[in-house]
Amino acid sequence: EALVCFDRVIQLDGDNVISWFNKGFSLIRLQRHEEALVCFDRVTQLDGNKFEAWYNKGELLKHKEQNDEAETCFAKVKELEGE
Repeated sequence: EALVCFDRVIQLDGDNVISWFNKGFSLIRLQRHEEALVCFDRVTQLDGNKFEAWYNKGELLKHKEQNDEAETCFAKVKELEGE
């Protein structure tokens, strides 16, 4: 049900960072990791300072054994936390 709501908001406002983030988080909980990764990609494109999105993206990439890409995300998290 929540996914339907997030999709509706995204349909109306494709740049809504909160809806993209929450949709991604919901998809993680549903074990739909590929779809979640798309959401967190979008969040980081819209708001490169949202360290939670970088962290979740890193965890998803690590789960896929894409360790170099995951480390890039985790480095971004450390950079943003240092600000």
